[in-house]
Amino acid sequence: MSRPHEGAMTDGIASVPGVYVSLDDLLALEHRAPNVSFKPRQPVHSLLSGRFASRMRGRGLNFEEIRDYRSGDDVRSIDWKVTARLQRPHVRVFNEERDRQTLLVVDQRMSMFFGSRRAMKSVAAAEAAAIGAWRVLSAGDRVGAIVFNDREIVELRPRRSRSTVLQILTAIVAHNRLLGVNKGISASPAMLNNALAQAQRRALHDAVVIVISDFDGADDETHKMVGEIARHNDVVALLVHDPLQSELPASASMTVTDGELQIHLEVGRESVRKSILQVSQDRLKGVLAWTQELRVPVLPLSSAEDTAQQVQRLLGALPGRGGRGGGSGGGHGQMERALADAQTDPLSGLIDFPLPQEVSLWPQTWPLRIALVLIAAGVLWGGWRFVHRFYADKYRREALAELEQIQAATDTAPDQAATRLSVLVRRTALCAFSREAVAPLAGPAWLAFLDRSYEGKEFSEGAGRLLVSAPYQRVSPDSDQIEALAGLVRRWIRGHHA
Repeated sequence: MSRPHEGAMTDGIASVPGVYVSLDDLLALEHRAPNVSFKPRQPVHSLLSGRFASRMRGRGLNFEEIRDYRSGDDVRSIDWKVTARLQRPHVRVFNEERDRQTLLVVDQRMSMFFGSRRAMKSVAAAEAAAIGAWRVLSAGDRVGAIVFNDREIVELRPRRSRSTVLQILTAIVAHNRLLGVNKGISASPAMLNNALAQAQRRALHDAVVIVISDFDGADDETHKMVGEIARHNDVVALLVHDPLQSELPASASMTVTDGELQIHLEVGRESVRKSILQVSQDRLKGVLAWTQELRVPVLPLSSAEDTAQQVQRLLGALPGRGGRGGGSGGGHGQMERALADAQTDPLSGLIDFPLPQEVSLWPQTWPLRIALVLIAAGVLWGGWRFVHRFYADKYRREALAELEQIQAATDTAPDQAATRLSVLVRRTALCAFSREAVAPLAGPAWLAFLDRSYEGKEFSEGAGRLLVSAPYQRVSPDSDQIEALAGLVRRWIRGHHA
């Protein structure tokens, strides 16, 4: 079914107010931008209430240090945990964050070229973007934009200058003037995701991203990208809509077209009306649900009312915990009322402002993630090495245990101690080295082999010679010789290179 929000327009009505926007119109909004207040006007229990709470987080404070409490310090800055640990009052010191960029994502696709009252949705979006750009510039912050239509995306990097704002407004006007059903434009819903992907690459962290669109073509990928952007930035979605999307004429027929196809609709028939309204409401429901699912405020902006007044009301009425809508059990009813009343009261589309998302323990930057992965890999490798060495050295532990038994029996059978030590060394070598390298060795060659594996000459020139000569001596070695040989065997078992 063709969308009812796409109507046929001709180039001949370009001069009619509300159909197209001009650069002069957007420049004239500069004097109305200061009326958009960021000062508090919240209920007492609002999440945004406080001494100087803003509609968005805006500038923030960067932590600098913890120092001793001094006379005149604000007691609210006391760090009670550090104070309790050190038994002296300490305060946390912050530096005001002086710079923050704002990125405007402005939709000028064919789906925005529709309006039943006052202005087209594309014009309302252009006006909202101009007000936002002028307001950010007057606050001394950087402002940039991503302006897109069904064919291209234009990106203007955030800068703190009037010329940048003029470039943004010029790009919006240029894209707005390209709209028209007789200009060979084919609708491309995927351009919304393409623009959001470009915004995701530009706004890495601590930016304000304002998406101004009717969100035609929003899907699961849109939901995912908005969530990713909102993880590290403040995101505000201005949902541009027209009253005709929620309220069709009671008895009439309509001919709608997207510039290529045309269809005649009997909107006076109840079944047709329900089908059309259901399609429109399902899409709006999905976008409005972002407030709860993604912690992203979705503010309905009607093309039938003055844009500047709406923006001022919306930024001054983001709901808090005790605001309109009640508890969580009425979420579905809130959504239905928002869809039904959006064309008369823009604030009715708002639902409770959610609590901030819990800070994840997972590192938020790639260097920290890489470091964490390397540490985890090092721990796993070290654990594997430990287990491998533990099982590989099992024969050493068994040989040392048998050596202890031989030494304990030296007093009762001293004549057999040298022979048992020789057998123990031979069996240990067979476990550590290949049988072909050990079995044929005897006499001086066997002692030389033990020296090479131990990096010494104690076997061929020291106490180790008893391993070869003891079985052939008429007099058994004395206890000192046996003790010296046992010590050498112990060192060899522990230190030979397998």
